[in-house]
Amino acid sequence: MTKQENWAGLREFLYAGHYFELLATTNPVDVTLYGAADVVLARELQVSAGYFVDRKDGVRFERIEIDAGGVAQNVKFIVTDGQSGQRAAPTSISASVPATGIAFTQVKVTVNNASTPLRAANLSRKYLCVQNPSGAANSVFIRAEGGVAIADATAFELRPGQTWEPPVAPTGQINAIAAAGTDVNVIEG
Repeated sequence: MTKQENWAGLREFLYAGHYFELLATTNPVDVTLYGAADVVLARELQVSAGYFVDRKDGVRFERIEIDAGGVAQNVKFIVTDGQSGQRAAPTSISASVPATGIAFTQVKVTVNNASTPLRAANLSRKYLCVQNPSGAANSVFIRAEGGVAIADATAFELRPGQTWEPPVAPTGQINAIAAAGTDVNVIEG
């Protein structure tokens, strides 16, 4: 049995079965499945299309409560005595794809006890990696938005042996400071 309705707030459905699946929702909903004597068999908050419960243990749910929240929305679900129906495909996909086919520049920069530019501002920058080698004696403090690097909470600390490779390369000037001369490796693409 497939059901599709538009509502706001809490709704109860007197449908029994072993399998429940949300096929479509406008926004996340709260779902509770009750067994005999109102025993809660499953409860999930803020779930979207694709959420399912398959009661393979043989215990059927007797009723369903779905809370659609304060704004009316379209909700579609399926209830069966066994797994059936179709899986809902995601409506959006987010992925990180590594940059390919770009030229890289690798340099060694000595960072001292004054704010030192690691890389100039570059609006075309697609990749950045900064490594404080494991043999370094000092931490390096980095500012990624062009600000003056200071060894405090306004910069982030890169300890010896750590690498910083942001998922999205900043395009502003990259500055760093260390307690004493510390060589860092920088790759930019």
